[in-house]
Amino acid sequence: MRRHAWRLTTLVFVLGVGFTASLAHAQNQAPVASSPAAESPAAVHRAEAEADDVSPGTPVITLEGLCDPASATAMTHKKPCRTVITRSEFEELAEASDADSGAARTQFANFFAKFSLLAREAQKRGMDQDPVFQRKLELARIQLLGQILIRDLQAKSNQFTPGELENFFRENPALFEQAAIQRVYIPKTKFKDLPNGVQQPIPESAPEMKLVAEALLARARTGADFETLQKEALDTANLKAEHDANLGKMSRDHLRRTHQVVFDLKPGEVSALFEEPDEGYYIYRMGSREMPSFEATKSDAATAFQKRRMDTWMNNITGPAKMNQQYFGAAAAGSSPAQ
Repeated sequence: MRRHAWRLTTLVFVLGVGFTASLAHAQNQAPVASSPAAESPAAVHRAEAEADDVSPGTPVITLEGLCDPASATAMTHKKPCRTVITRSEFEELAEASDADSGAARTQFANFFAKFSLLAREAQKRGMDQDPVFQRKLELARIQLLGQILIRDLQAKSNQFTPGELENFFRENPALFEQAAIQRVYIPKTKFKDLPNGVQQPIPESAPEMKLVAEALLARARTGADFETLQKEALDTANLKAEHDANLGKMSRDHLRRTHQVVFDLKPGEVSALFEEPDEGYYIYRMGSREMPSFEATKSDAATAFQKRRMDTWMNNITGPAKMNQQYFGAAAAGSSPAQ
């Protein structure tokens, strides 16, 4: 069997993007029932052992009728048009498509064979010259290149010396300082109990709950107990949920970004009212603060250092992008391609 050198480079590229997306989708779906033999460890081990016995140069996929158009013209009936993929070639393709398990590789093999032949037929019909296809191919190309770059940057962001990490910790104390925080959550609306036990929000009660939130804030600033305020908030809203007012000791990054200004408060101070449109309102009280040792927070420091590096690199690369607010709307002003 003669192996043709023809490769549809763009086909493999698009297949890789498409298969990765379809595999991720499949993995998020409910598992399909399979036979006990297929699920048994012994069966899996036998299948893996049999696959290991196949040599790197052995054909594992043969696509009849798929070959270089120039070669196909010169061929006679004694030399059929076909493309042969060996084990080593297939495993390179599977690796590029993140098909790293036996089941995923089988799925990828079926995907590859099917769409290779579909793509060849589309080429015969000239569909690869369609402007819409060319634009989609370009979008897929830049997406994949961007993903490869991000993976490379992520890998490099993990490469640092203990000295670099400790310097980062010393130079950014605000990231690691810990404080005992209290918080009261006030629901956006009241709730009613349905016969099936589910609680349903009452939208028209939103103005009333805002007044409740403002009243609780005033009491918090006069020294009211946060656990008492939290219970009153939930009782008023008739929300059957657990919300502990004592959050314990935490660092700035443990709070959502829009609430991190709480760490600018002095011990005993109460925050302003934070409103979250789809949730409700939040009130914070700052407690005691302390600075942990480097050894105690080394893991958090590594995570923060990696994130800082990635944010810096991404902002440097994508910073030049500008969005036309008039065309895209006000939301474009608050978004950044680097985010």
